[in-house]
Amino acid sequence: MFRRFTLDEPELVKDVPPLLSSYGEKGRILAGGTELLLAMKQGVLRYEHLINIKKIPGLDQIRYDEKAGELRIGTLVTHRALEKSDVVKERFPLIVEMERQIANIRVRIQGTVGGNLCWADPRSDVIILLLALGANLNVVGSDGERVIPLEEFLVGFYETVLREGEMLTEIRIPSMPSNSSGVYSRFTRGERPIVGVAALLTFGPKKEEIKDAVISLGCDNPPIRVREVEEYVKGKAVSEVLASLKRAGELAAKKVDVKDDMHASEWYKREMVQVMVERAIREAYKRRIKK
Repeated sequence: MFRRFTLDEPELVKDVPPLLSSYGEKGRILAGGTELLLAMKQGVLRYEHLINIKKIPGLDQIRYDEKAGELRIGTLVTHRALEKSDVVKERFPLIVEMERQIANIRVRIQGTVGGNLCWADPRSDVIILLLALGANLNVVGSDGERVIPLEEFLVGFYETVLREGEMLTEIRIPSMPSNSSGVYSRFTRGERPIVGVAALLTFGPKKEEIKDAVISLGCDNPPIRVREVEEYVKGKAVSEVLASLKRAGELAAKKVDVKDDMHASEWYKREMVQVMVERAIREAYKRRIKK
């Protein structure tokens, strides 16, 4: 049952930071509300003030910036809108593939991309993939604007680097190189992934060498880049990498901080991380040779 709270509905971005600063820890932005309202209803979180930003124009826009070569996603864009966007389908099909796996249609219609990032769930499909894609976040606060790489945005479980009075306004995702391919895969027994892995590989001219690699994963720990795996496969011939995928999986399994819980044992999670990293690298290569 909800406790009483006030609801502000600003119509301009510049009006949000002062409200956040004045309320401090007693206030929170309301975007899609799929996680926030449920947590408040269950009594897990308590806020005296919610700031509904849905009336602010432009925060629900999706566009491709040709000059910058990047996709720009407003913080209020829903998962469903991202999944159905023609420009995303054309230029970032991997995002569409990921979005189709999120929860269920009700959640995708209501939940927002910006809200998902700010909630900072360690098992967020969106964060795992956008981390691999090198996303940057536009943030506005009382002191002005700043850009934060997604990799620096998360500082712990359900915790971000947002300062008091700051709000996320836009997500910017650079285009992938033309000679690259990627995959996002998840293992789950419900709506949230127990393990999620994104693998992006950039190949040489003849597809026989992996020039660059980005591997990100999420499990019990907040999503991370697995640079040990990236360095292991970079600069190697594809045949060499495919013949030693077990080693890549082992390196990834050593990086995650996992524990026994209701979903799976620590041992099982590590095994799944290893298997899924191996599969993701193999599948990314298969997709490249099909192009």
